[in-house]
Amino acid sequence: MIFEVTGRGGRSAQAELGRTLGGVLKEACDLGKATQAAVACIRRHVQAKYPGSSHWSPGKIYAAKPGMVNIDIPGAGRAWHDVTIVPRLRRKLAIPFPVARGTEPRDWQDSFIVKKKDGSMFLAQSSGSSLVALFALVDRAFQPRDPSLMPSGETMAKAMEQACVETI
Repeated sequence: MIFEVTGRGGRSAQAELGRTLGGVLKEACDLGKATQAAVACIRRHVQAKYPGSSHWSPGKIYAAKPGMVNIDIPGAGRAWHDVTIVPRLRRKLAIPFPVARGTEPRDWQDSFIVKKKDGSMFLAQSSGSSLVALFALVDRAFQPRDPSLMPSGETMAKAMEQACVETI
């Protein structure tokens, strides 16, 4: 493979994007310029889709070397395949409700776990005579494939072809 993608997207994502981009390159094309064009294309897309995001920062996308793009964004593999998230350090995942978005369970003092009859659980806090649900506690979370997270192969191929034409 001439073009390689590394990072946290998973092997299948790396192979698929590598095939897409590798098919564009021609012998007359400067591999370094094509790599930089692919990086710039991905960065523009991420910056437009997630402006101001620290997680989806364009700085986490860079050319490791000519012919290799590194996408160091956890979850970016969702652009190419479904993802199931499981807890690594705890027994449950804490999925925030809108009131707790941007915080972690440890940020909430005096919170407690509520277990419903159907077995589902959530972290809550008392507010007068009512409960405020903060986080759903789940065993795993499924996120379906979302190709819009990254620019299409055609868009990247056009950017790389333009870089090749400019080189010649």
